[in-house]
Amino acid sequence: MVAAMALAMALTAPAMAQSSGTITVHNAGSVPLSDVRVSPDYATRWGFDQLGGATLLPGEQMEVEVDRSGGACFFDVQATDVDGNSREFWGFNACSERTLDVQRALVVVEIGKRG
Repeated sequence: MVAAMALAMALTAPAMAQSSGTITVHNAGSVPLSDVRVSPDYATRWGFDQLGGATLLPGEQMEVEVDRSGGACFFDVQATDVDGNSREFWGFNACSERTLDVQRALVVVEIGKRG
């Protein structure tokens, strides 16, 4: 019985380890970002401001924790600069991409392997 429980725990450990992850948001623009929000792609409302009143200066990046429980991979990201311009990226795949480069006029996704 104990051996069976140990085997079950060993088999579920990788799935449990992937219940959270991160997205790196990189300000690749020339204007500071004042608000960054991330929500699961099925959500009807944006999550809270990840910057918490701070700004993300040009060239800076931040790690945003995302909940990947249940195998969730897709997230929507909204970034707003200090001039009030918002950019939204729908369906960011946190399972296969790790960095979101935010520029003033557009959002470019850098595809990379998740480590």
